[in-house]
Amino acid sequence: MKILSLIAIPCFTLALVAACSSSDKTASPSPSPSTTRATSTATPTALTTTPATATASPAAAATTATATNVCATNPKPGTPDTVKVDSPAAGTTITSPVTVTGQILAFEATFRIRIYDATGNVLADEQAMSAQGQVLSPFSKALTFSVARQTPACLWVFELSAAGGSPANVAQVAVTLQP
Repeated sequence: MKILSLIAIPCFTLALVAACSSSDKTASPSPSPSTTRATSTATPTALTTTPATATASPAAAATTATATNVCATNPKPGTPDTVKVDSPAAGTTITSPVTVTGQILAFEATFRIRIYDATGNVLADEQAMSAQGQVLSPFSKALTFSVARQTPACLWVFELSAAGGSPANVAQVAVTLQP
């Protein structure tokens, strides 16, 4: 009887440890980079800028640094297979009206173009159409905006998600708006 209990207790303990460690892995896996996702809001916010090192004008340097950092973390980035903005180019200064061109793969060829300032205010928001839907197709849209002074901004080209209407396949372009 003693021999049986000496064998049974270690076997039971081993089985219990194996069962607990097995259920831990399946019941609550530890997060990994591929399963975790950072969250962000759909409205850009101003980011911290670092001072420029060598420039001809401190005011111009501040505007350029702010313009390149005005786009917040992209909530749902598009890929080159879903959206491309050809113009305006990143870092350029634009005036109203600006013609936004590129290519987009948009359901029913309908998408939006929006301009945000550094604090997340919408300065322009228009619906646009590409040449065709469901394929990467060219677009060109004149967009108007109004600013009183030179303003760092972030231009978005994106679709609205069918599941809730939030931005999807977003292309962001940092620009400076000129009155």
